[in-house]
Amino acid sequence: MSDEAWTCAFTPDGWFRLRAEPHPLTVYVQVRRDESNPQSLYAVHKVFIESQAPISTHTLRDVPFQWVEQIANSLGAADAITSREDPKLLDLETLFEGRAVEVPGVLLDDDKPEKPPALVRPSGRITTDFLRALAETYRYLVATGNTAPSATIAEQVETPLPTVRRWIGQARKAGFLPPGRPGRAG
Repeated sequence: MSDEAWTCAFTPDGWFRLRAEPHPLTVYVQVRRDESNPQSLYAVHKVFIESQAPISTHTLRDVPFQWVEQIANSLGAADAITSREDPKLLDLETLFEGRAVEVPGVLLDDDKPEKPPALVRPSGRITTDFLRALAETYRYLVATGNTAPSATIAEQVETPLPTVRRWIGQARKAGFLPPGRPGRAG
């Protein structure tokens, strides 16, 4: 889904509707602030996806969650999101009460992310696919405890560090990575 164009609308209770065109995909996202800290930024807390095609991890990776948070935290939207969530709206627990069939056992995840394919320095212009691959490598390095992912990537692709940092900035701007925080990889 690298050629999709997203449209967005939101309600006063913090629900955003994203639609990917030309793909038949609609994503409903709810943002809210940390109730214990009124100064906190809006962040995604609920997601519901409707699609005519099967939903995969690739589908989830393409959803522009960062864009939603940027919109929610912009002055106009932050002022417009005023009311609390309607408790009757999308109450999935009510759907399960008295009707759910419990699945025995548990699935344990070893919390170790899957290593992405080796990143290859682009020979021409920077493409969206390259930025996605760069972001995947960057996230993997951070998740595995690497405190200098930019330097590691620069070494892997034999590219000057400032160039890699520029690419990472482009990946952030495209929404493939979250905004950077000074002094911290992530």
